[in-house]
Amino acid sequence: MPGRDRLSQYDRARRPAVDPAAAEPPDQLAHARARDAVHAVFEPGRIAAEIAADGRETVLLRSAAGDRPTYLRRPDLGRRLARQASRD
Repeated sequence: MPGRDRLSQYDRARRPAVDPAAAEPPDQLAHARARDAVHAVFEPGRIAAEIAADGRETVLLRSAAGDRPTYLRRPDLGRRLARQASRD
């Protein structure tokens, strides 16, 4: 519509929240980033060393999900400490 662009400045609620020319909608991009993060290598020792270099103390704990495949099947175990960690 010819006058639509001119009038759209007065009606922001009806304007798209994203650029329609964008490669991926934000929800698909967020999902792809989350998927990548789940499969990325996690190095707790390296992260602890970086934090210690800032002069802060860290404590490394293990979850009841002993490995990534277990965590992906049972995320509830990822929210619990491993038995050994809870006794220390």
